[in-house]
Amino acid sequence: SEPNLKKSRGGLRDAHLIRWIAAVRWGARHPGDLVALGVLSAEDVRRLEAAVEFLLWLRNELHFAAGKPGDVLSRADQVRIAETCGCAPAEGMLPVEQFMREYFRHTGEVSHLAAWLLAKARAAPRWTKFWTSLFGRRVPGGLLAGPTEILATRPALRRLRGNLAAIMHLVELASLYDKQIAVQTWEAIRREVPSLATEIPPEACRHFTALLEHPGRLGELLRRLHEVGLLERFIPEFSHARGLLQFNQYHKYTVDEHCLRAVERAVDLVADSGPLGRVYRAIAQKRVLHLALLIHDLGKGYPEDHSEVGRRIARDTARRLGLDDEEADHLEFLVSKHLLMNHVALRRDTSDEQTIVRFAAEVGSPERLQTLFVFTAADLGAVGPDTWTGWKAEVLADLFHRAMQHLAGESPGTSRQEYLEGRRQAVRDLLGPDQLPPKLAVQIEALPAAYLTTTDPAQIADDLRLLAALAPGEVKAQGRYQRDSGTVQFTVGTSEDVTPGIFHKLTGALSGHGLEILSAQIYTLAEGMVLDRFWVYDPDYSGEPPPHRLEEIQRSLVESLLTEGKRPRFRRVWQPGATQQPAAATAPTRVHIDNHTSDRYTIIDVVTFDRRGLLYAITRTLFELGYSVWRAKIGTYLDQVVDVFYVTDQSGAKVESAHHLQETRRRLLEVIEQPDE
Repeated sequence: SEPNLKKSRGGLRDAHLIRWIAAVRWGARHPGDLVALGVLSAEDVRRLEAAVEFLLWLRNELHFAAGKPGDVLSRADQVRIAETCGCAPAEGMLPVEQFMREYFRHTGEVSHLAAWLLAKARAAPRWTKFWTSLFGRRVPGGLLAGPTEILATRPALRRLRGNLAAIMHLVELASLYDKQIAVQTWEAIRREVPSLATEIPPEACRHFTALLEHPGRLGELLRRLHEVGLLERFIPEFSHARGLLQFNQYHKYTVDEHCLRAVERAVDLVADSGPLGRVYRAIAQKRVLHLALLIHDLGKGYPEDHSEVGRRIARDTARRLGLDDEEADHLEFLVSKHLLMNHVALRRDTSDEQTIVRFAAEVGSPERLQTLFVFTAADLGAVGPDTWTGWKAEVLADLFHRAMQHLAGESPGTSRQEYLEGRRQAVRDLLGPDQLPPKLAVQIEALPAAYLTTTDPAQIADDLRLLAALAPGEVKAQGRYQRDSGTVQFTVGTSEDVTPGIFHKLTGALSGHGLEILSAQIYTLAEGMVLDRFWVYDPDYSGEPPPHRLEEIQRSLVESLLTEGKRPRFRRVWQPGATQQPAAATAPTRVHIDNHTSDRYTIIDVVTFDRRGLLYAITRTLFELGYSVWRAKIGTYLDQVVDVFYVTDQSGAKVESAHHLQETRRRLLEVIEQPDE
């Protein structure tokens, strides 16, 4: 999102690479000389010159503004230069997004041309053709499939001229035979694209949809089609999305790049041994899934919600490609609801049975749930580097399996009460039923259903041992590394009378150590016992934190509740390349209060940009407003946070007062906008 004008893909160094390739391979002093040699077209050279002129102008602009050399196009510079260029706000697009779309379109041209010339310079056409002719076999359309590539013979090249159906048949065969398309064959296709008729033959659509069915080389071939402008023939909306930047720190790629990467993430699951791989391989017809990933974000850059625009794009695409009614409905569902599973898994309390039932009902069938599961994982993984984590994989898989129980009729075969009693009995067995202390027996009988159904009996037994060992007014904390998800689980046991505001004080202690809080569960058990559990990432360690680190954090958690007036101190965390978000370009902070989704809780969603101590400030404000927090989902995406709190009043009831809810929104917005504490 902050490209380097020299080093980033399609920058000035790639432009210099083109000149060096031209000189070394063809003896050309200037790329324009390659037109006479038949290597490049006049349009190729025109686009290259326009891109280089744009990049040089932009680099000079950076130097003049800073008064010193500098090649990084920071986010602040992007906003400033967009205003300098006179980019006016347009419906659905910020001025900076319009400017950066122009930047990425220019650099895309340079990058594609550099890669193309490099492949052409490396190729040895005579040897390659001889090798393919000698060992290859003829395939439909006059093509030769050799050991490594598929090559068009002269009769086949003649058939490709002006024939989109023949071109797409070749691309489909390259996928089926798992071969690269020979450089000279792809060059012939590339030259044909501008002269192709506007009308898309039905046969070409059939080859395109057949291509989408097979994982094979799908990602690579879709990229090739996009580079030469053929993808836009089948999906015209790709023209709008080309180079379209979403100006936030969450999405690191342009819309077209994100969609292509999402497809690549999905097809890579062929070799995945986990739950996602098993579900992906079990999907009988994959073309709808791949097509949905390819088009799911093409509704961005318009005034309306992108999912609603995407619904229309899906409907038009299904009609254009000749999908049947069932496939068209499935495609429309995936595109219009592509954020549903992400939203429920990462922003809602999945221990609430009502949430699972509503989600399962909205999905509607096991087949749709399978594709939505894979779709959501691929979409999340394509947002940016390192955005897919073991934690997200675990949370999504849990939601998938719980929802599948409803959709596929899977159940424990017992009533809910019998199931809960079975869980209690498993805990009794682990604790030793013959010598079970009365204090623990009372706690087991009173365990909340949400806690029983979402917590492993062995973990429950450990929790109860922790609580049973507490002296009056004592606090105990335990930290445990979760290898599967790469997270650390901290459990804090105490009594509710030890101090007011337990939850916000604990979040302050964790945040003060630079930990990223992912989720929290808060339980008040029998006899006023309190059990708070947090799942966190520790950015200071790539794997399991050493024992001294866990001990240090555990001491801080205990001290935060026992030391009167102790306020957390939040350290500054340096992030390479991080810059202050320009106020003119940021989306406004949103505080949404939902009193309909849950029967028991008022749900407060906060979406804003992160700063030191923000979570502590929000949770302290909720405490000051008289709320009890029962569940929390804490999401941090680079500099953006999405925090969700399930709250009640002090009596444990939902908050119905419109005045109090309005005051809550006002106070939260006020504290969020305050500077660092």
